[in-house]
Amino acid sequence: MKGEITLHILEKIGEGMIDAAALLGSVLEAGYGASYRKLERVHQRSAGKKSSTLSNKVQKQRYRNMLASLKRDGLLESIKKDSLELIHLTPKGSETLKRLKNKPTLPSTHYNPTKETRIVIVTFDIPEKERRKRDWLRMSLKNLELRMVHKSVWMGKTKLPQTLLEDIYTLRLTQYVEVFEITKKGTLSSLL
Repeated sequence: MKGEITLHILEKIGEGMIDAAALLGSVLEAGYGASYRKLERVHQRSAGKKSSTLSNKVQKQRYRNMLASLKRDGLLESIKKDSLELIHLTPKGSETLKRLKNKPTLPSTHYNPTKETRIVIVTFDIPEKERRKRDWLRMSLKNLELRMVHKSVWMGKTKLPQTLLEDIYTLRLTQYVEVFEITKKGTLSSLL
């Protein structure tokens, strides 16, 4: 999930000054998209030894770009000490770390689909500032085997589980989501 690697880096640096090379090794060895727990295990296991993946120039550059971005945003500062580059959090970085730790997690996107004879249409217009919730809803609808007609219009012959509706309510998305159920089939030509 977006922000997990940033959270991991800020937490490690927040524990005290850290050697940039050691942090680089754990992030690269765990791989892109690794969970926080995996990053933590790799960092603890590889503390004090160099990672074999450090030779990958592309991964090194991505890591340097990430650190440079965090420095540009004012979240990190670095200090050169002998041959080491030590990194520590700025006050702004500490605040960001607190915010990321307290960020609410989204419910699972996996619900048990139940086939329905009626067609269900789900439309939504969730604002950009709620992007994570919008992506969560899209993935939930996809996992329920609904088909995307448009990015914000989904349809299928699946009954929406009560737990999904409760999660939409809990996430305060009810004002942005509409659910329709079609009981009769028709075409435009039959209406003319």
